[in-house]
Amino acid sequence: MRLLGLALAAVALLSACSEPRHSAAASATATPNAAPASAVAAMSLSHCGQGWSHATAGTVRVQIHNVDTSSGEAYLDTTDGAILAEADPVGPGSWGTLDAVLAPGTYHVVCTMDDADPVAGPAVTVTGGAVAGSPQVRPVTSGDLAPYAIADSRLIAGRLVTLQQQSEALAAALRSGDRSQAERSWRAAYATWNSMGVAYGAFGTGADKVAGLPDGLPHGVNDTGWTGLHRIEYGLWHGQSLSDLTPLGSRLTSDVQALRTTVQHTELDPGELVLRTHEIAEQSVQQTLSGVDDFGSDATTAAVAEQLDATEELLTGLRPLLAPRYPDLSRTEALLQQAHSQASAIPSWRHASRRQRETLDADLSGLCELLAPVATILEPRIVP
Repeated sequence: MRLLGLALAAVALLSACSEPRHSAAASATATPNAAPASAVAAMSLSHCGQGWSHATAGTVRVQIHNVDTSSGEAYLDTTDGAILAEADPVGPGSWGTLDAVLAPGTYHVVCTMDDADPVAGPAVTVTGGAVAGSPQVRPVTSGDLAPYAIADSRLIAGRLVTLQQQSEALAAALRSGDRSQAERSWRAAYATWNSMGVAYGAFGTGADKVAGLPDGLPHGVNDTGWTGLHRIEYGLWHGQSLSDLTPLGSRLTSDVQALRTTVQHTELDPGELVLRTHEIAEQSVQQTLSGVDDFGSDATTAAVAEQLDATEELLTGLRPLLAPRYPDLSRTEALLQQAHSQASAIPSWRHASRRQRETLDADLSGLCELLAPVATILEPRIVP
């Protein structure tokens, strides 16, 4: 959950890729923001919006004070339901800020406490001369996102079938003692894994078993608890005997099968679906380009291209919801294609020129920023 002025989400409030899962314009605090406020409004089920009664067209700041006993979120909405700004989450006794440029019209504060049904505050008439108001975003519900979540679940299930077959081929190559074949099989399996768009543990601990990193393990890369694709990668490209890696191949096939079972019996959270539109690219910058997940194969640029394919699939699927809500969507799609072309043109990240590195890094960072508002714009909400 985030605190974000949705009025600026599509234009200026673009989060850098250095803050996973956050796209914040400000933070809820125990004291009100020091900047001047147009009004102070209460946030609760029984007193939502009370205290804000008038405003003049132009830049408006409403300080939100949560007087309820539960955490919640507040929105500055038009009376027909479009969102201009959001404070989320705001704890009991804490303050949040709603910032927007309001054209003449009628607005109100909407409060949702602890995911209860939203409550609309009193209507406030904004008067004054004509101004261009902040962009308005129509809310998206879980029901709106459900068909896309179902389609993505089916896509992931199909890719896991392919990954199962590829992991079995990898295990067979390890058993046979054919290192070249094992390396080819590993690359095929790793490509499929990246094409699924698994970011920040999107599929739980099962995903960590398939492609987890040794971070936090007592003995690092030598820890016996480290298994999966990256552990096999480390062994293949660090000269470890295939007989030592064979049990890891068998373990991988079992873990992929277990993940398939989990995915088949788990309903994908629509909120996680929209988060991944940004998080895949974010992980490309923070983890893949940085070399954190390269254990010898030099598969960095191929992995980035596959991760961008996964991002493109998500954006294409969600385009009917995004197109009318996000003015920068076409620009985002163009930069995604540009970054993909850059990654595909670099066969080895280790031997890439400085210019190639800087260009791809810049493209991915820019893409990451453009994708940052998507999760907030498409965050499933309860509407009045």
